Amino acid sequence: EFMLPDVMNRRYLLVFHKRAKAIGLDLNYYNQLRERAYELETMLKIIRGPLWNHKNRVEQKIRER
Repeated sequence: EFMLPDVMNRRYLLVFHKRAKAIGLDLNYYNQLRERAYELETMLKIIRGPLWNHKNRVEQKIRER
């Protein structure tokens, strides 16, 4: 039994790898960059959370005055 999302994901990956090979893209380096970007986005969300909450509290106090 084939599940459509799985088939589409596999097809996308096959085409992606084929095109990457055709243009000479280093997929290992590409994957390293993607992983690093994910790590940085995650760190930014962690950092932004408390800062965003603090900013909202300060703005709310200013509005209440």
